[in-house]
Amino acid sequence: MVIKNLRVSPSPCPRVNFIDNYSSGLDIIGWGICSIMENKAFCQAAAPLSAPELVKGYCPRATIVFFCINCYCSCSRCAQVDAKINIHDIPMKLILISNPVNLVDELETIVRMFESGLTYFHLRKPDFTKEEYELFLKAIPLKYRKYIIIHHYHELIYHYELQGIHHTRRTNFQPIQLQYKVHQSKSFHSISEIKHNQFPYDYVFLSPIYDSISKQGYRSNFDFSTLADWLSRKPHSFKIVALGGINENNLAEVKQIGFDGVAILGIIWNEVKINKRLEKFKTIQAKIENLN
Repeated sequence: MVIKNLRVSPSPCPRVNFIDNYSSGLDIIGWGICSIMENKAFCQAAAPLSAPELVKGYCPRATIVFFCINCYCSCSRCAQVDAKINIHDIPMKLILISNPVNLVDELETIVRMFESGLTYFHLRKPDFTKEEYELFLKAIPLKYRKYIIIHHYHELIYHYELQGIHHTRRTNFQPIQLQYKVHQSKSFHSISEIKHNQFPYDYVFLSPIYDSISKQGYRSNFDFSTLADWLSRKPHSFKIVALGGINENNLAEVKQIGFDGVAILGIIWNEVKINKRLEKFKTIQAKIENLN
């Protein structure tokens, strides 16, 4: 059910205020009665992005609701109920990152993966010129560009219908400088870095969770018990995606630790032939669907 142009009355609950400010004037999807604050609350579908993931009854304030799991609040009343949520019920995302340098049949592989259901693709080509970035984007059919997140030349989001941007040390924009809402993400390499982050990204990469496949010698230093304990306490308002050494054999462990998704790179691009790349992708895709 889509309800257009509805607004939420201000509320002492910060989560309701956040949704009110975020969704005013946009298409609204899903609604329910807040069992704590006793008023209506809504989530927005955030055009031009694809609709957010909806989980029945996931927002602890609502008794009858399909709510976006991005609606997050640190108020004491909500936190008491949030603590009862099982993080293992959250569907895991599957994200593909491009190879940093061009590969034979790379574009065809990416298009075939879009056709197979890929909805998050990070275009990361650090040595590309802006013109090369544009040529790459133009080679992707228009209907799939809405799934692309770019790591460089972020101004291109104003000229192509892309999902969003990934911030790097070479980012041209500060997160708050964008003209309209797009996906924004960033990479981190320690829990401490994430703790000091103040911007509510849509998700962040944490790496390397396992020894890297694409970067030989880039080894993981994470303690999984510490990670699981930290993630279980929900100390962040954005999703945490595992990156580094992800393959079909460690997905269940990643899910059990409490990550919201996985990003894959080396497991795909180390394969030379398109069919082998697709086979790997579909195997991982199927295992994630089974875990969800």
